[in-house]
Amino acid sequence: SIFVASCVGSVVQKLALFPIDTLKTRAQHDRSAHRSRLTSARPPRRSDDGSAKGGAARAPALERVTDLYRGLTPALLGVVPVSLVYMPVYELASAAATAFLPAAYQPIGRVLAGSLAGLACSVVHTPITNLKNRLQLAQYADVRAAARAIASAEGLAGFYRGWTSEATLEILSATIQFCALDRLRSVARALSPAGEALPPWRNS
Repeated sequence: SIFVASCVGSVVQKLALFPIDTLKTRAQHDRSAHRSRLTSARPPRRSDDGSAKGGAARAPALERVTDLYRGLTPALLGVVPVSLVYMPVYELASAAATAFLPAAYQPIGRVLAGSLAGLACSVVHTPITNLKNRLQLAQYADVRAAARAIASAEGLAGFYRGWTSEATLEILSATIQFCALDRLRSVARALSPAGEALPPWRNS
């Protein structure tokens, strides 16, 4: 039930915030394209498959509200695999740390468990992010076209472009999230009557 609730929550979050993510992605890309034009002697041009040559090209203007949801498909398809990796990896790593580390080092074990969960999540999330970003920038018509273009031009490495920064972000995010979660669990246990197990809504 926790897994289903996590997936549903992720879907609702993406549906609600995806337009903001699209605007952010486009703004970052356009700033990069502007800097590229200032430093490049040749103006950018687009190839037949929509990729930029001779410098970065600005993203096409948004014409419809639905354009804000370009790239939503890979984001939604990634909800289940990311959820299958995120919490299970943390719980397994946290259980191992509890079993093998002395009590004094348990906080360090939780930090390491969170870092491992973030790292594992980045392996799944980075290809999804690359597909999503290229669709948000209207570089390709659909997910299949984007995946084929990336695979033919760059191979597997193309799907993991930017993995280092993605992994760093995921590790920091997961570490902070799980440390806060464990602290809140400790507070909830302290406030609960002695011997009473925490209900699922307070233990997740």
